[in-house]
Amino acid sequence: MSRHWKERGRRKPPECPGFIYTVRPTDTLFKIARRFCVDLDRLIELNPQIDDPDLIFPGDQICIPKKVEDRIPKVEDVEFFDKKKRELPEKRNRVLLAPKTIVKATFSIPVDEAFLLFTPEQEDTELIQAVTVDEERQVKFFWKVPKGIKGVVFVIGCANQVCGRSEDIPVISKRRRRRKPYSAGEENYQDEIEIDESEYFEDDEEY
Repeated sequence: MSRHWKERGRRKPPECPGFIYTVRPTDTLFKIARRFCVDLDRLIELNPQIDDPDLIFPGDQICIPKKVEDRIPKVEDVEFFDKKKRELPEKRNRVLLAPKTIVKATFSIPVDEAFLLFTPEQEDTELIQAVTVDEERQVKFFWKVPKGIKGVVFVIGCANQVCGRSEDIPVISKRRRRRKPYSAGEENYQDEIEIDESEYFEDDEEY
């Protein structure tokens, strides 16, 4: 029986100037290095217990030369686009949402899960979309926005079960309301668009 087979899932580094990561199924040293933003050669150097860098097993312990704080994914940017990939404008310091809004979040390190949440004014927070990705720094959310909403959105990104949160971003969507009839007995109403940015709210195409 080979040495690799005897030791699979039990190898540990002799010392570690960082923290220990336990290998999971489908992990490779390359993936681990990318996940924690570590140079691959440095990762191999700190883990002499791994004879073959191309052969690691679930349960193996890998030394990661990073502080715990550096593992927290920080939200570097959150951008809003319509379905035609045009950046959405702001109105009264709020992002003016389109009926079909694309939200693009950029993180400081690759994440494996991301969440888009919305908190209406004076109501509970609701989850808009949860996304599982393969260690990406940029994540897109596709949101079918209801009419007349007002509140804040925020994004959460997680890497290896460690999560970071963006700041609250005020948002609003267009709202239609009917005026009173022009005169008594008149049946026709005129729609009033409280926020008229119609070029951003065309709804005749898919994303």
